[in-house]
Amino acid sequence: MRIGEYLSRVILDPNSRPPDAAGVYLVSRHRWREPSDSSAELLYVAQARYLRHRIGQLLIELLGFTSDDPVVGEAYEHRGGHFLWHRYCLERRIEPVALNVAWHSQCLCLDCAEARLSELVTVESKPPPSKCGHHDPMLDLSDACPVRSVESDALR
Repeated sequence: MRIGEYLSRVILDPNSRPPDAAGVYLVSRHRWREPSDSSAELLYVAQARYLRHRIGQLLIELLGFTSDDPVVGEAYEHRGGHFLWHRYCLERRIEPVALNVAWHSQCLCLDCAEARLSELVTVESKPPPSKCGHHDPMLDLSDACPVRSVESDALR
């Protein structure tokens, strides 16, 4: 879901908010359509214990409510959002509200899901996550994070 669209209807569509549950989330240049969609240009992927809170922290930094120092260590709440603001949006003159945010909270294995999604990231925003300590080989993304439909839980 485009960040600007999301922010313009959080009251009108209260079900659009991320769940207060564990899951994976991502930021992409283009709308995310399916788990293997490389045309979305994934910019950032992470997992969180509480998606709603962590995505909120991401948006604070991504929308420029962050330190003026582009060094990643100067982030207030979310290093990924800080990085994307300074090293992606400002450098390319791309408004953050034009980017997309997506999430999924019904993953069987967050470590596998984050690692598999990280393989699709097109911008070096953080070191890739370590491989899953529970599955060898790691689960495929469709097994780690089964999606009933792309718009269901989100991957919005």
